[in-house]
Amino acid sequence: MADHFQIGVKRGDLLVATPKVTHMPWKRAVIFVTESSSSSVMGTIMNRPTMMSTSDATDSVVPRRQIYMGGPIQTHAMFMLHTLDFTSTNTLLVNSTWGVSSDQLMFDKLAEGQEPTWYRFYMGAAGWNPRQLYEEMESGAWMLLKNPTFESMTGSANTQWQTCVDQISSAMFSDYL
Repeated sequence: MADHFQIGVKRGDLLVATPKVTHMPWKRAVIFVTESSSSSVMGTIMNRPTMMSTSDATDSVVPRRQIYMGGPIQTHAMFMLHTLDFTSTNTLLVNSTWGVSSDQLMFDKLAEGQEPTWYRFYMGAAGWNPRQLYEEMESGAWMLLKNPTFESMTGSANTQWQTCVDQISSAMFSDYL
């Protein structure tokens, strides 16, 4: 049976939708993989801004930031994807560069001006059974971007998909040039 080890999806990778994917919210989606195990693969759609901001979602006095739709699962749960120069009591260390936090201490630290180098707020997540993701990748729905650049992770939502496609293309053709 196919699992995440066979398809090579690891925490910190990006799943990038191919042009075959035409339905929302997956069309041109860039998904940051936060968890990959034999039972599930979880991630966050990085490039789906909403009309909401932090002032709409929390009573904490934090910098006003746009909130992004992370996916169709647990859409009321807000969390912050950020660089690891910031941690909170429940920070999930995704890899050596990125973490995910979601607790009151996170808001308290932001209110005190303790901000990471880069961060973005999300509500919701994306998830797959490893076999389901394997089948979607085999059908050509997803490209895998390993070791994404900082630009691929932090770019504007409007250009993030193209930036990732360019990085994948560059890596693919580097052996031939």
